[in-house]
Amino acid sequence: MRTDRQQEVAGHSRRVAFLRVCLPLAALTLIMILIWMPNDDAPEAPQSGVAETGGESLKYSGRTDDGSVIDVVSASFLKGDELALIQRISARMQNPDGSRHEVLAQSAETKDSGDYIDLKGGAVLQAGGEFRVRSDGFRLSLNQSALHSLGAVTFEFDGGSGQAGSMRIVRRESGRDEADSWSSIEFTNGVEVTFVEFPQSEL
Repeated sequence: MRTDRQQEVAGHSRRVAFLRVCLPLAALTLIMILIWMPNDDAPEAPQSGVAETGGESLKYSGRTDDGSVIDVVSASFLKGDELALIQRISARMQNPDGSRHEVLAQSAETKDSGDYIDLKGGAVLQAGGEFRVRSDGFRLSLNQSALHSLGAVTFEFDGGSGQAGSMRIVRRESGRDEADSWSSIEFTNGVEVTFVEFPQSEL
């Protein structure tokens, strides 16, 4: 017959054995609950086609009938910590004579015919290495080496600045060979130009 001391020791052993089994199971259950618990503070996954570091959502590349290469790319990205979705359109025209023109805009539109693309919204044109032109929009031909503004323009160049009612870039030819052609940047309709006055050096 067990004494009270023996019964107490046996009861303590049973409790220890019980805890050795139950405590790991309880800990495992708690871990599983924490893993599968929904987290309301978790950031949402970016939408398809939009990446935080920039994701291309539109791309066009082709050649005009007179030999210019056209590239149009649309990129969407998040602007820093402001979490503001920014979209930029970049359109480039590389002419056979080596000149290059690039338009940056916020939106692009085209018609079913696909003959041109309209670049709008704070549009800025870098015309060759000479002019930086701003307008509400520019129309870029996809068939010919041609581009024109959709309204009035302001422009800057190394020697000053100006404004005009319209501008265009067209291809001029003086012979049958492509080497005899060049891009012509033309401002029309009320052109006003202000030249920078450089200080005269003292002799």
